[in-house]
Amino acid sequence: PTNATATAGNGQASISWVPPANPGTFPVTSYQVTASPGGQSCLTSSTSCTITGLTNGTTYTFTVAALNGAGWGASATSNAVTPSVNPAPTPAPGPQPLPTPLPPGGSSLTVNGVPQQMTVAPNTSDNGLQIVSDDFDMSLDGLGPDGQPMDLGPDGVLLLDQEREAQSSGRGFLGRSDVDFYIDPPVSGPRSARSAGLFVGTLVTASDGTFAGRITLPDSITAGDHVLQAVGLTAAGQPRAVSIGVRVNAWIQLAQGARVASGRHDRIRTNGDSAGIPSGTRLTPWIRYTGQDAFREGTATIIVRADGSFRWTRQIRKDKAVTAYVAFTDIESNRVTWARVR
Repeated sequence: PTNATATAGNGQASISWVPPANPGTFPVTSYQVTASPGGQSCLTSSTSCTITGLTNGTTYTFTVAALNGAGWGASATSNAVTPSVNPAPTPAPGPQPLPTPLPPGGSSLTVNGVPQQMTVAPNTSDNGLQIVSDDFDMSLDGLGPDGQPMDLGPDGVLLLDQEREAQSSGRGFLGRSDVDFYIDPPVSGPRSARSAGLFVGTLVTASDGTFAGRITLPDSITAGDHVLQAVGLTAAGQPRAVSIGVRVNAWIQLAQGARVASGRHDRIRTNGDSAGIPSGTRLTPWIRYTGQDAFREGTATIIVRADGSFRWTRQIRKDKAVTAYVAFTDIESNRVTWARVR
């Protein structure tokens, strides 16, 4: 066996390894892992096990020996770990270079830098992605201003909002290890000198290799096409990189609007924030009174300020129920971003 990797826990350690590339004439039937010092051990037919009864604060290494019909073979020695009441998770490797650039909707999986097969498909609600391979699976969702998963874009593209959260869960990773997320990891070749990947956040796996949580996109991410990469460790301790081509939306958010009497009319006043929308852009208001079949385009001038904020005020019919939106249309993609006046 090779690549023996130990992860410390509370009074215990989990050890994983890679099977022998060539076990010889007979197949491997068992593995024995032995702790040093102490001699605690475990016997298993899989490629990982947990040794308990270790002393917190003591540093251990572990040897992994394989057994086949010819007897016990050569052993591999793990890294040194120190069990503790609150063990630190194993750090994830840095962002992994992509073989080629990924367009929105594209995907890539590498283990130790070697491309692997995986399946990426919309979930049953069509508001996130399910990623499945032979030894792991994970989900990815982009969250909107309400904190709920957003619908996928055209062709099943995962959409993210600037300064918003994404959520992910998975299993099949190394127990008690970090899963780091990056935007725009480097691409092998000339681009790698210009991009190191922008760190987004970390989720920590449980002892069984599962994880779940949210990461927050920094406001420095621009609207447009990007690559989101999750980097962690396989159960055998090898670097795994899952890369997905995504699209970051421009977004608009409105504060609670106020409706006040203004002579023979009422007036709506509301403030808003936005990201990914150029300063000086004019936003379009749309309103519909109760009983009307369609929305009508308003004439108010709503200009996005340099900090992304804006203000809308409009005189409306007195005591008449109204529904109103503010909209931004991206000329390049022809995509409309809406925000309702609450």
